[in-house]
Amino acid sequence: MSTLQITGGRLAARSDNHSLPRRVALRSVPRVLAKRFLPEHAKGLETLVELRVSASRGGEEVRFALQFADGTMTVTRRAAPEAAAWLGGSLSDLVLITSGARGWTELLAAGRLELGGDPFTALRVPVLLNF
Repeated sequence: MSTLQITGGRLAARSDNHSLPRRVALRSVPRVLAKRFLPEHAKGLETLVELRVSASRGGEEVRFALQFADGTMTVTRRAAPEAAAWLGGSLSDLVLITSGARGWTELLAAGRLELGGDPFTALRVPVLLNF
């Protein structure tokens, strides 16, 4: 099990304050997303989405390119300016979503999760990743 899923909210509190837990959590993002990915919902889908992960207290934003291709997903740590849509939020909130402590709609309503680009693609991503 990945670091993000094991520690849940506790890592969320520490991840933005300490560089080592943050680095570990960011390295875990591709593995965690792969475990949450529901390939049956991506059949026939061909799109690129950018995940923007910020630190809660400022700091460097880290971007991931999520390439969906007919039931598969590839996650690469890189910017994807050509993406059809993007999702953005803090590392802490990503931990909360992936651990099940908070729902993506709750964080979206609170302004802590942002979606951009093609709205139909952006709204499909939480379903693809079982958020």
